Amino acid sequence: MASPTNIATDRIGDWMLLPTGTVPPIAARFQAPWNKIFETPDLSLWASPPADQWKGWPVQHAEDDHFHAWLIGDLAADSPCIGEVLHQPSAAARLNGYFIALAYEKASHRWHVITNRFGTVHAYHAPRSSRTGSYYPAVAAGASELDWQGLAGFFRMGFFPGTRTYFKDVGILPMASWITLDAEGKIDKVQRYWHWHHDPQPRPSLQQTAEAFGEIFHQVMDEATDEGRIALPISGGLDSRSTVVAMARPARRDAVQSRTWSYSYGYTDDSVETRISRRIARTAGFPFEAFTIQPYLFDRLTDILEWTEGFQDITQCRQTFVRDHIAQKADVLIGGLWGDVWHDQMGLLDRPPMANAELAPLILKKMEKRGHPWLITHLISPNLGSDGRAPLLEHIHDVLDRLDDIKEPDFKVKAFKTEEWSFRWSIPPVRVFHSAALPRLVFYDTRLTDFFLTVPTREVADRQMQIEYIKRFSPQLARITWQVYDANLYWYRYFNTLLLPKRAWKKFRRIVRGEKVIQRNWEVQFLSSEREKQQLKDHLLSPGLRLHHYVERNVIETLLHRFLTMPAPDGAIGYTVSMLLSFAAWLEWLKAK
Repeated sequence: MASPTNIATDRIGDWMLLPTGTVPPIAARFQAPWNKIFETPDLSLWASPPADQWKGWPVQHAEDDHFHAWLIGDLAADSPCIGEVLHQPSAAARLNGYFIALAYEKASHRWHVITNRFGTVHAYHAPRSSRTGSYYPAVAAGASELDWQGLAGFFRMGFFPGTRTYFKDVGILPMASWITLDAEGKIDKVQRYWHWHHDPQPRPSLQQTAEAFGEIFHQVMDEATDEGRIALPISGGLDSRSTVVAMARPARRDAVQSRTWSYSYGYTDDSVETRISRRIARTAGFPFEAFTIQPYLFDRLTDILEWTEGFQDITQCRQTFVRDHIAQKADVLIGGLWGDVWHDQMGLLDRPPMANAELAPLILKKMEKRGHPWLITHLISPNLGSDGRAPLLEHIHDVLDRLDDIKEPDFKVKAFKTEEWSFRWSIPPVRVFHSAALPRLVFYDTRLTDFFLTVPTREVADRQMQIEYIKRFSPQLARITWQVYDANLYWYRYFNTLLLPKRAWKKFRRIVRGEKVIQRNWEVQFLSSEREKQQLKDHLLSPGLRLHHYVERNVIETLLHRFLTMPAPDGAIGYTVSMLLSFAAWLEWLKAK
């Protein structure tokens, strides 16, 4: 396709496609204005500028005799361009990047929307109003009937299943799909352009598998860090450590060192996570900053909803605490999200093929959150007329049916988890990062994922191939403690033998000193002081809240009293309160639109 013409722009905040002659029903994210950037007799494309609290997407526009096309986001170096895909649809399977694409077909007056393989850029569609776009409240404006079956999944698992959203009449566009809209803006066809497969190809040794991984991983990381100021989050785990290994290797360090700012955060000043992260950064030679997370939730509640659109437990977005620092220091952020899934097993290693009817309840059991029964009893059952479990199991079964080319149960669960958990739970909080810098999610790069489709599960189980990679390319970083085992990568295997006395001594010392270990963000955001406790009460008990249309105020009072007076609230009731607050805050946020 030709170079961008007079409609070209370099960055947008959000986009929306709606019938010509109508205007966006509400302002864009963070109250940004909408501007019409392209019009046809039937549908018009609108875009908003980036806002102070929303980085937005890079966008490219191109035109030829057949199409107008917009690439919103980022394509990897090995990806075909959108023009090639539009003229040769089979090339869509090779698309690689953090993007969504729009195209207007001149001859047929149809619009096309192409989502990336793992759906890392979200968009929504409302058939009744013929709106499609990236900002849920604007697409859903006017919808009123809550999807209680979708909410049953949200409360039970922490995310909406499939393409469901809060409203029955609004859905999310599926991943790896080519969606065609008719002239009226309604979905005419949804075609999947990439399908799962699993072709294990054992290599002669684990070392050779790790070297093969390293060759691809280094190429992906080099491209991701090719330009701009880089934010590099580091934790006590192995996924971020792998990104550090790739950036700190001798062939790469000089190219990125002056542009890299690394950081970590923990819940206390002496956090084990930040202590390990500081050592990793120092060993790699990267500037480092440690943060101790303080109460921020109620001060940033509206911002979090603008970023996540309510599709996440709002206490899970702890990156909010460092969001402004990222915005000041970085243009891109290197994310290790989903590395742990590719680099491990799902708990079904060496199991023979299983019927989907047997696998579905096992998957649901793994995904269900402790603390969901209260939400089901008081919110779902009265409004849905059931607990919603049977339709959810049916949905899981249907997804598994689409994955039947995968024979190994463990990898089938991994594919399912990517289709559902990653798409609907992991991606919304990435938008907190996106509000500050463009995220580069390296473990979603299709060159890496295609590699993992060929690796036998036994070679990645228990992180052994990832550990071999780190030991092979940076023995110094391998000698630093792995937080989950409190041992380095040469000694972690002795966790339950030689290291047992050390663990027992540390536990005894914590008990004697009366040390409280904070492990969850809601402990900081809800229980740090009387101010946070009162804020929590206000957001759940204040008169006039829409939440009280669905669950009685006195029932919530009883729950909160139990939560706030327990000597040490456990994760189950913490989840219940967090999700109830998420729903209550979403209702008020949407009402304010």
